[in-house]
Amino acid sequence: MNRRPVRSTRLPILKAAILAALLPAAPATAPPPLAAQASTPTDTTALVEIVLDDGEVVRARILSRGDPLRLRLPSGDVLEVAAGRVRDIRPLTAGRSVRGGYWPEDPNRTSLFLGPTARTLPRGRGYLGVYELFFPLVGVGVTDWLTVAGGAPILGDLLDHGVFYLAPKVRIPGTGPYVDVAVGALGFFSDDDDFGVGYAVITAGSRDAAVTVGGLLPWYDSELGDQPAFLLGAEARVSRSVKLMTENYVASEA
Repeated sequence: MNRRPVRSTRLPILKAAILAALLPAAPATAPPPLAAQASTPTDTTALVEIVLDDGEVVRARILSRGDPLRLRLPSGDVLEVAAGRVRDIRPLTAGRSVRGGYWPEDPNRTSLFLGPTARTLPRGRGYLGVYELFFPLVGVGVTDWLTVAGGAPILGDLLDHGVFYLAPKVRIPGTGPYVDVAVGALGFFSDDDDFGVGYAVITAGSRDAAVTVGGLLPWYDSELGDQPAFLLGAEARVSRSVKLMTENYVASEA
């Protein structure tokens, strides 16, 4: 069945931690759709989507392409489908079979609750996020190593002062797949002022369980602060639609 999950010394260290909470999140949207007319894959061991004549979608591995078409479901069961019922067969590039079930791609790998991980978006992928209802953020993977996000608040007073924010993140080439290192920043800019926080983070682990540690340093009016903060976070995916996370900040003494 087709089941899809239905998302400076002048700057106090607490404010720096709050700024870090607005660092780019991974897309709340689902992974991008596959090409509508994708050709039948030649790798019969790969997980594919088989679209039937009634619109039902089956995710499985193809055992044989005769009539009937023989499929092995993620549960291990074998299903036979009359060839005349198959409307389309397309590669399933996002998601995988786990413990007898299908897990879609995790849409939130580039962040914890709000703070960053060291992972970046793949080239061409994007997201739209909204924080506290008034802070929209659009991000895009410029390359596999560079994610750039930005936006502007939708509050009248802030708009009157021309406030906008930018959040680039660069993953160090050559890192991964189990250890990623990245540097980035979140900056707020206006007609009169600028402030923000720069950071460096390391994420170690698999796509389903990882730990992130990092350091954050605020700036105000292009002057670096002297009160860094430290991030410790962890994530563990326990099912196709549930992930446990923790995110903690420790402020240094002035």
